[in-house]
Amino acid sequence: MTLAGLTPYDLVANADRETYQHVREARSRGLEVPKLVIKQLRSQALVRANEIRKTEAEASNVASKQGVREILILWDTWKEKGVSSLTYRTTQVLSGHGGFGEYLHRTGAESHPGCHECGVPLDNAVHIVEECPAADPRSHHQSVNRE
Repeated sequence: MTLAGLTPYDLVANADRETYQHVREARSRGLEVPKLVIKQLRSQALVRANEIRKTEAEASNVASKQGVREILILWDTWKEKGVSSLTYRTTQVLSGHGGFGEYLHRTGAESHPGCHECGVPLDNAVHIVEECPAADPRSHHQSVNRE
C-alpha cells in the first residue's frame, strides 16, 4: 500500500466506519447531515487514519530498519512536496528486495551479504540509506550501481 501511495484499506474502512457512526448518531437525533459535512467528516477521519499508519510504522518491526522506517514516516510529506515519485530504487529500499548484498546473498546470487563499495559485512536498505559513503549524494564517490 505504501508503494502505491495509498492508505491501507483497514484504516480507510475504520475511517468510513467512524464517519458512518457520526452520521447515524446525528440522524437518530433527527438532524439532517448535508453531503458536504459527511465529506468533511470522512476527510478528518482519513487524516486520523494516516496518523495511525505513521504511529504503526514507527512502532512496527520495521523500526529495526531505521532508514526504511524514516521513509515510511515521511512518505506523505514527500508526496505533498512532489518529491516522492515511486521509482525503481525507492521500491527497492521500501521492500528490501533489490541490489543489496543481504538480499542477493539470501537468494543465492551473491556469495556474501557484504557491501561491495565500502566493505561492511551487511549491505541492506538501511546501510544504503544511512551509512554507505558511496551512496551519499553529497559524496563525490558515487559508484554505487544497485540495479
